[in-house]
Amino acid sequence: MLLSLSGDKTGNEYNLNAVNTPSGLAGVEDEHWIRLITELTMTKEWEQLSQTREEAAQIIGEQKVVDTLVVASAFNGITRVADATGIPLDVDTEKNTAQMRTDTGIQSFNYDEKSARYNVLS
Repeated sequence: MLLSLSGDKTGNEYNLNAVNTPSGLAGVEDEHWIRLITELTMTKEWEQLSQTREEAAQIIGEQKVVDTLVVASAFNGITRVADATGIPLDVDTEKNTAQMRTDTGIQSFNYDEKSARYNVLS
């Protein structure tokens, strides 16, 4: 949602459907590297991640690489904490993101599917 609202504010257009499309481009700066680092983190391809991290740091800078790793590493935990505590989407967020959640297919995600995709226990 924030990416969509940021685009409204700046006049940039973002393809939110890219979230669920392996080769899709969202229109975010340095997204090739961000996506690659995130995927390698989630699939636990540590040797390839190490090489990619070094290459990406030369191209997009060390800070963007660190930020990407922090977000990729924390995101799954953040959503699990919210789910475990029973925190539902607030009414406004649920209403304002209904079309985006439908368009991106994000409603189809569940922990069993993610666990199978990334070969981890749920």
